[in-house]
Amino acid sequence: MRYWLMKSEPDVFSIDHLRKMPRKTEH
Repeated sequence: MRYWLMKSEPDVFSIDHLRKMPRKTEH
């Protein structure tokens, strides 16, 4: 699930996503 990383704000998305989602993904 790295599609959101290539979105508009990868920094915010990655942080927000990782915060809400478990530590399954690496980035």
